[in-house]
Amino acid sequence: MAEENFLERARRLFRQGRADQVLSLLEPQIFRYRDDPEFYRFLAAACLEVHDWNGAKTYLERLDQLFDGEDPDTRLALAACQARNSDWTGAISSWLSVLDINPRSRLARRGLVGLRRALAANRAAVWVRSPEFKHCVPTLIRKGLPPQWASRVVFVVVLAGAAMGVYLGWDFVHKKDASPEPAKVAQTPERPGPAEPSLGTLPVVQSDGLWTITLTDSEVRKTWAEAQNYFQEYRDSLARREINKLLLSNASESIKQRARGLIPFLRAPDFTTFHDNVDYSVVRQNPDLYEGCAVRWKGVVSNLVSGKTRITFDLLLGFQNGQVVEGIVPVVLKFAAILRDSQILDVLGTIEKGPKGTWMLHGVAIQEDGFKLPSHNE
Repeated sequence: MAEENFLERARRLFRQGRADQVLSLLEPQIFRYRDDPEFYRFLAAACLEVHDWNGAKTYLERLDQLFDGEDPDTRLALAACQARNSDWTGAISSWLSVLDINPRSRLARRGLVGLRRALAANRAAVWVRSPEFKHCVPTLIRKGLPPQWASRVVFVVVLAGAAMGVYLGWDFVHKKDASPEPAKVAQTPERPGPAEPSLGTLPVVQSDGLWTITLTDSEVRKTWAEAQNYFQEYRDSLARREINKLLLSNASESIKQRARGLIPFLRAPDFTTFHDNVDYSVVRQNPDLYEGCAVRWKGVVSNLVSGKTRITFDLLLGFQNGQVVEGIVPVVLKFAAILRDSQILDVLGTIEKGPKGTWMLHGVAIQEDGFKLPSHNE
């Protein structure tokens, strides 16, 4: 494959959001293109896209060598990787070097201010995983339109703007006496409020049917009220647990229907918003009660299989701390990530039912935490 076609293919894949395929395409050619800055820029950008901070740091260091330390974007990305790896001194040094090149760099100033505040509050490890930190990471490769289309888009936009100007001028001349319509204010959808928390005169329990949890009249009312309260407090995992309790119980069908109506409004959390974790030992006792609930568990990756549309592996809970495995949880990821067996992962996900009564963890976010090193006895 010619060099131009090779990099253009990588550009197309990256523009399509297929960063993992960019890495698969480029990494085997690393010795052939070891002196090509654009090659390393693609590799670093793809690693950042899949949150492989160590890989990105390696490629950025080589890119920084090729640019003799004079490229601000490379230094900004390198600073972000250093901060993400808790190399605070290196990150500060890199951001300061960017200010030497460009004293007006907003990203460098934002990184320095954010890190210093986080260090002062002893929350640096939290800050580098926050949405604020993402604004300190530069865009190495843009996902916009191809260059050959950009000029066409600009021409169309200018032409449309000119046409709109003519139309508005004509409209103003002929309708200058008309009263302007009041501006429409976009409404942000609100969560549905509690629908009759007292349940009114609805039947509360049923006597016929199959259920695994038996509740009294007052317990059904209390569970429904708690589900509503958790929902309004955006504690969706606890709200889902109370909803499941109603669905598995002898609550009446009218109440179960109301409970099901809340499920589409529940949202998966991220690492910055999730606080209501549940231990594996608790979930294992009654996984049906926690279906759809979010959990955050840490363990070691095993039996890794990377497919075209998803990644599966077993998470060996607690194995990162010693030789005892507290539990083995099947995990499914439906987003791109660079993973390896024996890697220690912090997985945030939701409990889902599997085939034949099994259950699994549908990962929505991951955080890397090194590798499990073999002991002398292994």
